[in-house]
Amino acid sequence: MADPRPALVVLSGSLCSGKSTFANAMESGVGATVVRARAVIERHQEGRSRRDLQAAGLALDRATDGKWLATAVLEEAPWPSLVVVDSARTRQQVIALRELGAPTFHVSVRASLRQRHERFVVRADAADRGLTFAEATDWEDHTERLLLARTADLAIDTASVGVRAAVASVLDHVASLG
Repeated sequence: MADPRPALVVLSGSLCSGKSTFANAMESGVGATVVRARAVIERHQEGRSRRDLQAAGLALDRATDGKWLATAVLEEAPWPSLVVVDSARTRQQVIALRELGAPTFHVSVRASLRQRHERFVVRADAADRGLTFAEATDWEDHTERLLLARTADLAIDTASVGVRAAVASVLDHVASLG
């Protein structure tokens, strides 16, 4: 039997959809622990470009059947606390996270292409230095993103819902998990 664990909120979504902003709001607003997939990948990868990070993430997925993110949650999360995973890229990662035994709530974070492009232009991420929005997003597996979105417990459009309202909605859903 799995240890009793508090809820996991697993975020998924495209580049600049608002996942990290949402995770940061959960961290500062309700004291959630955020496990950042990118930080885990960076520990396994020397290069920091978007392509380097993507290649390292794919290699981890292949080597662990997507379980590396769940392993990171077990290693990094100070149970018991609400844990937000920023973010899952594949269904296998979500499945592995659900198998941890904690009530798990998957949130698909969305924004329009225009909104995502605008956010990309103003953000200062070293991994994206020298890339256009099209170049930064060309690696995304759009089929996998659509499948992830379809299997999510909740979809949030960050261009139309404020962060506070989104956090409140997710907390209400998490509370209903019992």
